[in-house]
Amino acid sequence: MIKDEIDSLWIQLRPHLEWAQGFSLILIFANHPVPVALLRQHLADRLQLRTARMHRFTPSSAEDIEALADAVLSCRPGLGHGPIWVELWRQAMEPVWETARRGFLNRLNERRFLLERDVRLPLVLVLPQACRGRLPIEAPDLWAVRTFTATLPVPIAGDEPIAAKPSPPSQDNGTMPPSASEQEWHRLWATTPDRSKINPWDGFEAVDAALDRGDLPGAQTIARQAYDLARLLRQSLGDTPQSLRDLSVSLDNVGGVERDLGNLEAAGSAYRESLEIRRGLRQSLGDTPQSLRDLSVALNNVGGVERDLGNLEAAGTAYRESLEIRRGLRQSLDDTPQSLRDLSVALDNVGRVERDLGNLEAAGTAYRESLEIARGLRQSLGDTPQSLRDLSVALDNVSGVERDLGNLEAAGSAYRESLEIRRGLRQSLDDTPQSLRDLSVSLDNVGGVERDLGNLEAAGTAYRESLELARGLRQSLGDTPQSLRDLSVSLDNVGDVERDLGNLEAAGTAYRESLEIFRGLRQSLDDTPQSLRDLSVCLDNVGDVERDLGNLEAAGSAYRESLEIARGLRQSLGDTPQSLRDLSVSLNNVGRVERDLGNLEAAGSAYRESLEIARGLRQSLGDTPQSLRDLSVSLDNVGGVERDLGNLEAARAAQRESQEIARALPSKKSQVNP
Repeated sequence: MIKDEIDSLWIQLRPHLEWAQGFSLILIFANHPVPVALLRQHLADRLQLRTARMHRFTPSSAEDIEALADAVLSCRPGLGHGPIWVELWRQAMEPVWETARRGFLNRLNERRFLLERDVRLPLVLVLPQACRGRLPIEAPDLWAVRTFTATLPVPIAGDEPIAAKPSPPSQDNGTMPPSASEQEWHRLWATTPDRSKINPWDGFEAVDAALDRGDLPGAQTIARQAYDLARLLRQSLGDTPQSLRDLSVSLDNVGGVERDLGNLEAAGSAYRESLEIRRGLRQSLGDTPQSLRDLSVALNNVGGVERDLGNLEAAGTAYRESLEIRRGLRQSLDDTPQSLRDLSVALDNVGRVERDLGNLEAAGTAYRESLEIARGLRQSLGDTPQSLRDLSVALDNVSGVERDLGNLEAAGSAYRESLEIRRGLRQSLDDTPQSLRDLSVSLDNVGGVERDLGNLEAAGTAYRESLELARGLRQSLGDTPQSLRDLSVSLDNVGDVERDLGNLEAAGTAYRESLEIFRGLRQSLDDTPQSLRDLSVCLDNVGDVERDLGNLEAAGSAYRESLEIARGLRQSLGDTPQSLRDLSVSLNNVGRVERDLGNLEAAGSAYRESLEIARGLRQSLGDTPQSLRDLSVSLDNVGGVERDLGNLEAARAAQRESQEIARALPSKKSQVNP
């Protein structure tokens, strides 16, 4: 029902209106009066409760738009003054209206500083859907400072669900049905004779909707169709800024979906082509805020996929170029909230790759600068949901690197501050799925550091509260891939702490429930790399607890199934650091249980293969703490089985090499789990 969709949208929009401290820009794109009226009524009803009034502007002619910018700029904050609501979505295809609309947006774009300095109220602009693709080019300063963007659904007669003809070529996955935007895209694609008349941004929105449902094959289909359309438009229109930018966005979508599916080479190819286009746009348009920000986003995408592929130096190069651009944008745009937030994200990316490289001090420096920016944004913007969530994420990043450095008290302090923020967000946002999930993640973080500190009861309390939230989210959202995976991760955490406490039966119960969920996800998601890796990790957990209980055959069965999955992932993904390390861990587990069973030759064979992989990872990644510790563990395993076999010289050689590596490791190594 259209009303349900608008009700859901209002829940997301409301904090951006009610928590705004000064000017904020909300962009709504619409093609039908019914959803506009429903959303406007939500705002009016809310303002009535607060005895405030809306500044509403609904021009009835193109001539009325000429004076509209001055009217908006004359609004001022004060007691009883609510947001400004401007409807300009009608007459989307009328040239005279379009000219007037562009003039209005240009004037606001040029006078953005007056909106921020004098108006200091939330501004809701309701524009035609056709404007969405052009607005970043025509009004880049406005686009850069927007705080919320949404496209309203289009109802049909009787307000029944929109029927797609033909049926979308995506799978149900046993979760939510395709959204209205997806169904509308499939209708357009199937029934429009001249596809150059289709707006590619309709496809971009449908990709996002499919991803929100966890339907990766469906998102892949739409992303490729939108890419084909963007290529067609570039061919017919030439290399205009808009056609090139649309093509770049379509490539980003293709890259994103391929990355989620584990097709990293395909993702990298798409992202690099997008980056090349955005470098060209910067050259042709000059260093406009939009061209620079787009280039920075493209560099972040390339950095992300290079990191996934294990090309950490290449990832760092891309991330640092992006960071340099965002430092420049901050300087030229005078510390706008958007430029500061973008800089914070760039610092987080650099921190992440430095952490991967084992440069923990450099990672900490980047994360702490990001945290400082997040604290400043909270102070300047007030306690908005976005500023609070960004601060919480920044605290989590700092905590993570402090935990890596062995500074567990500092890590715990930051994690607890983050948890306090997320408890407040849950209370203020009325138990939205995002606020509940964020709280669950924060509880997991606190549980993790309490476990590191040996406070197992406190860890268990945090993990169980997180599990309760995850169960509630599954119940309210249904069996979506995200809700199921979150529940399974929470069960694994509870299983871990129960195992630490010696409650092996309770640990086994949690692990097996998690395993059942991951088996179901593998079946519904068609063997995606994520679903396979999750299943492999869960099998290792079950194997661990069965081994603890003395059920060695059952442990071996679980470990061998996990190993088979890890071998398949290496074959499908290539020799990425993650796939190689996972395989090495699986081999160690199989070696361990074979050794327990007295099958020393089989144990030695598994341990030696794991050692060979660990040596290769050290060579490719360098002497990172993780690669060194993994190699040390493998050497210890090989040394142990060689000793059991009576090969004492080989055992001593492995032990000496392990000890030499251990001396090169940081003295505090609480950060790594084998």
